Amino acid sequence: MTIDKDVQKKIAAHPLFEGVARSQLNWLLNVGQAQSLPKQAYLYHRGDQSGFLYVLLTGHIKLSVPAERGSEKVLEFLGPGDVFGESALLPGTTLIADAQALQTCELLVIAAADVMTVVTRAPFLAQKMLANLSKRVQALFRDMESVSLLSAAQRVAEYLLRQPREGNQAHLPYHKRAIASKLGLQPETFSRSLQQLAADGLISVRGAKVVIHDADKLQAMLA
Repeated sequence: MTIDKDVQKKIAAHPLFEGVARSQLNWLLNVGQAQSLPKQAYLYHRGDQSGFLYVLLTGHIKLSVPAERGSEKVLEFLGPGDVFGESALLPGTTLIADAQALQTCELLVIAAADVMTVVTRAPFLAQKMLANLSKRVQALFRDMESVSLLSAAQRVAEYLLRQPREGNQAHLPYHKRAIASKLGLQPETFSRSLQQLAADGLISVRGAKVVIHDADKLQAMLA
């Protein structure tokens, strides 16, 4: 499948492929496939056979597992630059989560056998993949720790402090229900926690926009 030049540029600029020889990158572009995933569409479902490595070029994807009464537990949000599907490198494994597009996404999809070939040609690529996977594992452990040790308001405060800010303004990048699930909270508990922080004068919330009035006091909540 031919990958158009615009997507090729995005792939070449991806941090995962920094330092990969042009000949190896061209080989990847030949064996890889560009995939466009519409908003709300599923890339794969829990229990599907693994077999591909995914490089997310644009858009955001939600990884989740089914929960009680038709709900879900959000495990992770993925954004541009993220690499996932590393289990494809373990033959015979199945995928442990659903992957759903939160907006239209562009991906590079590489079959596991082709990934192994390029890894043997460029071992540092395997090191980057391992570093990427380690960061995600650390984030999952941090989430588990938060759910076990922090109150609802503390979890919300920690989440807000982790978001990119312009001045004192942060942005809730996903639907509040999905964020609540990621934090191990019911949607109404998440909303009450935001209201509590606002009543304490630490933040103000308007739609998806959050103004952080006192980051030091938010941080002190976590001590």
